[in-house]
Amino acid sequence: MKTTPQTRPQTWSALFILLLALGGFLRLLDLTDPPLDFHSSRQLRNSLVAREIYYSALPSATEEQRQLVVSFANAVGKYEPPVIETIVGYSYFLTGGENIAVARVWATIFWLAAGLALFDLMRRVVSPWSGLIAMAYYFVLPFSVQVSRSFQPDPLMTSAFVIGVYFLYRWSEDSSPLLSGEGLGTRLTWKWAILAGVFLGFATFVKIVIAFMVGAAAISMVLFTLGRDFWKSKQVWAMAAIMVVPALLYYVFLNQGRSTEYFFAWTVTLINLITSTDFYTKWLAFLGVIFGLTIVFLGIAGALIAPARMRWLLVGLWIGYVLYGLTLPFQMYTHSYYHIQLIPVIVLG
Repeated sequence: MKTTPQTRPQTWSALFILLLALGGFLRLLDLTDPPLDFHSSRQLRNSLVAREIYYSALPSATEEQRQLVVSFANAVGKYEPPVIETIVGYSYFLTGGENIAVARVWATIFWLAAGLALFDLMRRVVSPWSGLIAMAYYFVLPFSVQVSRSFQPDPLMTSAFVIGVYFLYRWSEDSSPLLSGEGLGTRLTWKWAILAGVFLGFATFVKIVIAFMVGAAAISMVLFTLGRDFWKSKQVWAMAAIMVVPALLYYVFLNQGRSTEYFFAWTVTLINLITSTDFYTKWLAFLGVIFGLTIVFLGIAGALIAPARMRWLLVGLWIGYVLYGLTLPFQMYTHSYYHIQLIPVIVLG
């Protein structure tokens, strides 16, 4: 039977819904199992912080219980603002108490939302079928399933980052006609600029390590869109302020001690690792274990042959990722979840 133009959208729409359902299903399997399946120490750390938030707000909690949960929470490192822990902690009121399923449900919702943004971005750049392939990898990759259901700030950070990149790309698309004098008003571009700033700024606030890729994405898109006259754009300065100020306030002024401790412990002390060829071999081998080196190289190749606007974005993201890896060298071959933000970059490539 011949496929008509009217049936094609129905075909990819059905596959789109199927992939979305599959992505949710894979992440909600074994929903109530203890958080011991992936970097358990980090997940248990977040559970302790969420418990502190829950008991601090629980009217029936005794003073002894509150002091106990505070002591447990203070015993673990607090390097990031407790954003996901606060969401989960207050959600415990809906479930009648602590339940690890809450964290997994929220992480899954965030990841699926980012998947929608990825699909629409690929649909706009290439085709709906390319968007479906991107969604399939983003949702079904075993590492993606593991890390995106874990109780850590990283899934929320990455999801906000992906959505922010989507809005940044939309801003670049709709800003270009303005430069050609086509008369497209600025209201729409202001909307994309603010949304991009909010989501990318939120991602950086959730976990500062994403700042390298946020900065690289923003710089590449701004230069591609506006060139050397970027500094004349009020939208660029607004985006920059929204992206930078919240994270700057928390990590530099409100949590300066912990931030300094982290920087000296993981960057200054270990920076000599980047002078050894063994470091790069281990880094590449680790990526091979997580993603498969063939997929990584295909992602890089795809970035180089992508349409101009997407090529600028992807090359910028890869540069940001490399700078990030050189700043935190030890984590590049020991902590798999430090590569979570590479998933959407490979997908887009």
